[in-house]
Amino acid sequence: MKKTELIFGFLSIIAISLNLLYVPFCNVFTILVLGTFATFYFIFSYPILNNVEVKNIFNNEAMKMISTARKVGAIGAGFALSTTIIGILFKVQSYPGAKFELLNGLYGIFIIAVIVVFKYLKTKSEFYKKALLRIIIIGGFGLLFYNISYKTIIHTKFRNHPAYAEALINMIAHQGDTIYMDKFQIERQKLHQGE
Repeated sequence: MKKTELIFGFLSIIAISLNLLYVPFCNVFTILVLGTFATFYFIFSYPILNNVEVKNIFNNEAMKMISTARKVGAIGAGFALSTTIIGILFKVQSYPGAKFELLNGLYGIFIIAVIVVFKYLKTKSEFYKKALLRIIIIGGFGLLFYNISYKTIIHTKFRNHPAYAEALINMIAHQGDTIYMDKFQIERQKLHQGE
């Protein structure tokens, strides 16, 4: 499963880069890659973090050797990692609730990181070392995207379409105001018609 994680990580970096360069159809690619990556951690965090092979996931003998605390910790870490990845997706796509999603994921990662560091210093277990590596990488990206403003992402993504970028930023800043929504729709039509 380590290879799968590396592939998803690499594809996530490519998807985010293409999205920020505003390559056609990159939004769909970004949603598919980051959404699948988040789902992967949400579902498979338990076997991934505990080094359980896929063929042994439903083997009771393999699972008995893992303590309850490690089982709960792996599931909690998977939930925090997947929430952070979804928050990154929301931020890159300029979806509402991105900061909330990232904050929830980062709080979870922080709590898990404190426990993992404490346990690692106590036991020097490979389990905690691998969990900490994942937490640092995904948590680092989550922290980076949490601190980047949506305005910066929009200006980067639509650098060749400044009127559209401003209309989008104004619409987000004045949610529910039909004047800004109408201006945004006009700029959106111009963008998609190639004007």
